[in-house]
Amino acid sequence: MIRSDEVTADWRQGASTALRLAVDRVGSQAAFARLIGLKQPSVWAWLRAGKVLPGDYVLKVEAATGVPKEQLRPDLYPPELGESDRTPDSLRSDNHRAAGAALDPLP
Repeated sequence: MIRSDEVTADWRQGASTALRLAVDRVGSQAAFARLIGLKQPSVWAWLRAGKVLPGDYVLKVEAATGVPKEQLRPDLYPPELGESDRTPDSLRSDNHRAAGAALDPLP
């Protein structure tokens, strides 16, 4: 997993682009503002200034738009590395699953 201190310096640009995508998917700045409980001028100001989505809204926006939280705020939700991190347990080999179970904390 990437640590937040390893996120590249240009993460803000990518997050700003993801915010624009989320607004586009909702249909308008006004609709996006209603989604997160703010007024349209706030959204306009974020977009105009190239800001990123405040962390409080990331999960709600991800659920409503399908834009991944890792794109909206990679500083808060760093993307996972490696295909094995994204493979469901049901698709992993028995050896891999057993090794993972050995690392799980005890109840």
